[in-house]
Amino acid sequence: MADPFGQISNLFVMPEYRSRGLGKALEVSIAKEFAKRDQRVFKYVEQHNTSVYEASLRSPHWTLWTIEDQENKKTKKPNFFYFRKFPQMVLIEWDTPDKLKQLREILQRDGRGIPNNLIVDTSITYSIEQRYPVSRLRYFSTEIVGDSTPRYVFIFEENSKAVGFNARAPPSGHDDVILRAALADLIEKFKDRIERDGAVNMMTDQRTKDVFLSLLPTSLPFFVDLSPASTIVVFYMTDEQKGMLQEMDLPSIAGFYADGVDLEKDAKKIHENWIHSPSLESTTARLRHLPASVVRDSTTGEAVSWDMSSPFGQCSNLFTIPAYRGRGLAVLAQLHLAKTFISQGLRPFKYIEISNSRLLNATARHPLWMRWEEE
Repeated sequence: MADPFGQISNLFVMPEYRSRGLGKALEVSIAKEFAKRDQRVFKYVEQHNTSVYEASLRSPHWTLWTIEDQENKKTKKPNFFYFRKFPQMVLIEWDTPDKLKQLREILQRDGRGIPNNLIVDTSITYSIEQRYPVSRLRYFSTEIVGDSTPRYVFIFEENSKAVGFNARAPPSGHDDVILRAALADLIEKFKDRIERDGAVNMMTDQRTKDVFLSLLPTSLPFFVDLSPASTIVVFYMTDEQKGMLQEMDLPSIAGFYADGVDLEKDAKKIHENWIHSPSLESTTARLRHLPASVVRDSTTGEAVSWDMSSPFGQCSNLFTIPAYRGRGLAVLAQLHLAKTFISQGLRPFKYIEISNSRLLNATARHPLWMRWEEE
């Protein structure tokens, strides 16, 4: 729609119809109407709306209105600024099974599709069922007074080692004002615990991390970002791919078979061989309470390959003992685990570090995995 001041800045496409070029077609259509009336066509785009902003810069149909930067005469900068009154933000904790069911239902209706809610869906399900009692997950969301739809959702994992943190951004993209206010409130709420632990393990996007780090000098002045960022790619199974996996038989590999976990036989061996195992107690708890799968040597019955899931739900703890690699055992372990997820009403998804090019390329080619990509 056009605005009373003339700009065409009210473009909207229903979430389930996005990424098909409909927005661009609408924009061209209304621009033609303006041109027919001999009116100048113009629009406003917020710079934080990066996909639309960058697409407009590349488009031959649009010219960015700029003025000379007084500080640097050789550059231009946008020539329009917009100020708004910040509405009152409320941080809400969803702390009962009934409330968590309500949050899950709301988020399933509100999103860009499956991937945006992967972690929230699975971790809420675990919390409702009290799957992983050794780790407490706490859920917070931001709401604006007068609008009950959660914008940001934050998950904090409280366990014996350190606070874990995950953020789900709004479907419409980041709002730095709301994000800053919410993170400031959460840091204050968990400040004593964070200072006592001496660390925060963050799994989030770059924007959230940047805002979080910008708040540390005043809130936690002795904390610095020490860990190098690990860039990951998310893969998940669509409903169609889940159906395909349910219908298919697991691959048959001579001398090996997929199996569930036997704590007495497997926990110690997995702990001793898996370099990411924090402790025998922690790994045993994960194997006891969360979905896991092993591949055994048919002769000895020993586990030689395995895959586990985390309290946040991803199947990202795949490991094969070096002497048994190159036989497809990891694929067998992961598909067995994915079938377990589906049988429990969960959606399989996993993270792969971008540096792991061999696994990344193999997964991208696999018919049962869909890569989560954003414009």
